[in-house]
Amino acid sequence: MRRKWLKNKRRIFILVARGLVVVAGINHDIVSIMSSYQKEQLDALYMVRRHLSTFSSKQRQQLESEVAGYLGFREEAASFLSTGFSGVCTQKCYNS
Repeated sequence: MRRKWLKNKRRIFILVARGLVVVAGINHDIVSIMSSYQKEQLDALYMVRRHLSTFSSKQRQQLESEVAGYLGFREEAASFLSTGFSGVCTQKCYNS
């Protein structure tokens, strides 16, 4: 369940960065098991979503181009971690 949440969290981040947030579709059963930190992060995503909803199409395109390099870096880092550490590091690595 936690791994699925982390994948969804990453997907939400990418959507936020691209101005295409769909956070409103989050299952409320998941919210009930979230930590206070995770709930705070979700609240931040809602704030970003409201702000991005005021952007024009041109502003969204500009934002996408500004974060493209960072998103590429994140994908490379995720690939590196998956390739180099997936066999070594378990879920415990991320919880402690």
